[in-house]
Amino acid sequence: MLFRYLQEKDVFEKYYKQHLTKKLLSGKTVSDGVERSMIVKLKTECGYQFTSKLEGTFTDMKTSIDTMQGFYASQYSEIGDGPTLAVQVLTTGSWPTQPSALCNLPAEIVGICEKFRAYYLGIHSGHRLTWQTNMGTTDIKATFGKGQNHELNVSTYQMCILMLFNSSDRLTYREIKQATQIPASDLKRCLQSLACVKGENVLSKEPMSKDIARVMLSTSMTNLQANSSR
Repeated sequence: MLFRYLQEKDVFEKYYKQHLTKKLLSGKTVSDGVERSMIVKLKTECGYQFTSKLEGTFTDMKTSIDTMQGFYASQYSEIGDGPTLAVQVLTTGSWPTQPSALCNLPAEIVGICEKFRAYYLGIHSGHRLTWQTNMGTTDIKATFGKGQNHELNVSTYQMCILMLFNSSDRLTYREIKQATQIPASDLKRCLQSLACVKGENVLSKEPMSKDIARVMLSTSMTNLQANSSR
């Protein structure tokens, strides 16, 4: 009823789509039934054209689940105990556009990503697959100090940073940037969240300041293993 009083319904559509897609991708929707009920009401009020892209997002989510089941069924004997991958294949046009800023993924993740690419393009000839690494999350098993084990839920960018410390205890900002190729603005934001949140910092930095671009970072972690990645 409130929606009927809005004069700029296209503006509402834009923001509603952004929030809905964020919830769908993060798995934080209350239920698909509730979200679909809202879309049906909008469709009744404004017509099919208004909700066609919103309905497309649900179609993509269902198709992605089926695709992942097929992928792991085909790779059952090859993947073994390595990291698992959960891919959501989003149709261009149905989802809000996102800049596809690529980064250098760890070798453990690259392997399974290439297996998925080969599988997907094998059953969808003519399609093009572009990784949106800026939208992903990862669960990492980390060992600190003398055998203290923790599981961290981080972004894909943060995972790329942390995995570097498997082969080095201390890295400069420049070394991290060169190794990951993460865009500077995103890299600074990720490092601030990993090193500057008092009491929750995974990394230590020198000198102790808010400046990220000219620091040395170190960690007490002795081993990190990507458990699952989205």
